[in-house]
Amino acid sequence: MIKFMAVVEYDGTAYHGWQLQKDLPTVQGACEAALERIVRSPTRVHAAGRTDAGVHASGQVAHFSIPWKHSPADLLRACNALLPPDITVRMLEPAPDDFHARHSAISKTYVYKILNLPLRSPLNRLYSWHIPHDLDLASMDRAAASLVGQHDFAAFGSPTDGTPSTVRCVLETSWHREETQGLLCFTISGTGFLRYMVRSIVGTLALVGSGKISSSKFAAILRSSDRSRSGPTAPPHGLYLQSVSYERDIGDLTVSGIENSAADHPPLAPPVKRGEQKPSPQAGEGRERGDSGQAMKRNPQRSLLQNFLRTTAESEDCLKS
Repeated sequence: MIKFMAVVEYDGTAYHGWQLQKDLPTVQGACEAALERIVRSPTRVHAAGRTDAGVHASGQVAHFSIPWKHSPADLLRACNALLPPDITVRMLEPAPDDFHARHSAISKTYVYKILNLPLRSPLNRLYSWHIPHDLDLASMDRAAASLVGQHDFAAFGSPTDGTPSTVRCVLETSWHREETQGLLCFTISGTGFLRYMVRSIVGTLALVGSGKISSSKFAAILRSSDRSRSGPTAPPHGLYLQSVSYERDIGDLTVSGIENSAADHPPLAPPVKRGEQKPSPQAGEGRERGDSGQAMKRNPQRSLLQNFLRTTAESEDCLKS
């Protein structure tokens, strides 16, 4: 048996989430069905994150073990030949025996997209949340900064299976605007997330952007740990699992830029490795707000399997706690 690690991209529109559900289409079910046809025996596929119904992914990571005598490239071709057109295995490599897509991960990055234009877009309706009135991006960015660090996020979500605690660590948040498409994109990285946490945060930040609550009120909602005080949960179709990070090299499996993703979201800049300095922004390039409030360069490519965690003071504190 050989253990493989894969990067999977999918459009979640037609699926009831990643995880297997009886008599319902799921991404996990489609992946396992394809592998069963290849090796002619049932194969369990484990993912880094169990995305909900309608949620998309450009950088989901999964692992599975199968008897295989051919090359990884042959397996990659076989998987993609048998998977439905809304699921693609982007990369696939052998992995160490002790690797686990979920338990070996040290952080995940999600992106949420809001279409902030007066008129709805039929082409974006399955890949973004349409809010027709103007949102104050700067106010939402300031409010989101209060999320960074280790907090009890009970106000924004419920515990996941096997982890009853609602304490999580957020490493970085940022908002940026895609001018040409009228999209507001929220990026959040953390060591773990509660169920519905990102969507609840976005729904509450939308209240900040609409002027209905202040940034200080948002921070008070976070401190309250009271789920009833948060705003509406944003719809699932605006959410993407962008990437998963691991602490050490896993074979040669890296992806430096995903093209043709479910909603064509531009990949983000790679994290700075320990001992390196962040490059200065160049004129004309997009920028985002980092944990320190300083502008950072937005690189058009980003490895989906990062070998090092972002080296901010906040992330170091979170990992020690």
